[in-house]
Amino acid sequence: MTRWGLVLGRIVGLAGWLATVTAGAANAQTVPAFEIDRDGVLTVVSLPEPFSRREVRPHLGSGLTTSFVVEVEARDARGRTARGAARIDVRYELWDEVYLVRAFGASGVRRLPTVRSFEELQAAWNRLKLPVFSTASLSRSGGAWKVEIGLSVVPFSQSEQRDAQRWFNDSIAVRPPPSSRSAGRPQEAPAGTDAGGVLDLFLGNSIQRRSLVRYDWTVEFRPEAGR
Repeated sequence: MTRWGLVLGRIVGLAGWLATVTAGAANAQTVPAFEIDRDGVLTVVSLPEPFSRREVRPHLGSGLTTSFVVEVEARDARGRTARGAARIDVRYELWDEVYLVRAFGASGVRRLPTVRSFEELQAAWNRLKLPVFSTASLSRSGGAWKVEIGLSVVPFSQSEQRDAQRWFNDSIAVRPPPSSRSAGRPQEAPAGTDAGGVLDLFLGNSIQRRSLVRYDWTVEFRPEAGR
């Protein structure tokens, strides 16, 4: 089986995971934790691990990037707010059977050491520290901050969406018999065929979707304890 054939098999196997799901904090065993680093940047130091959830795990072996987008908003006791975000990209390398992980945050881009198993991936996530924004505009006195944090799971990066769609578009074209290939261009499969129907439906509903699942939490953070 070719590499693209293997990737196709894994991706088509995800076609049943098209619905967007929202999970609240009540469904999580743990909640996010924060600290303020020495530069005054709010950092997520404990984010519940999403990989083992049934909505997420099937996507991790597809060979395509799964992005985990973290959005944070903090409101101090005086009503002032600050917002920021981070992103973790995870891709399973089919040939080497390892996970490649990159983290994007307020401090830039960081590539994590190669992860060689699913258990190592979970452990690497639990060690992540994600700087999201400067707290200079917020008051550290007068009470706790209300922090809202969302974690969205996006199955493909934008560039891989385009690559996958281009490849699938080529794959669902039906080429004429060898004797007539020189006489004309390939023709698309009829709408009712397996190639022109199932794959086209998968393209329309899966590749172009933005978020597979989102988890949300609201927590209190006392900045005087996070210095």
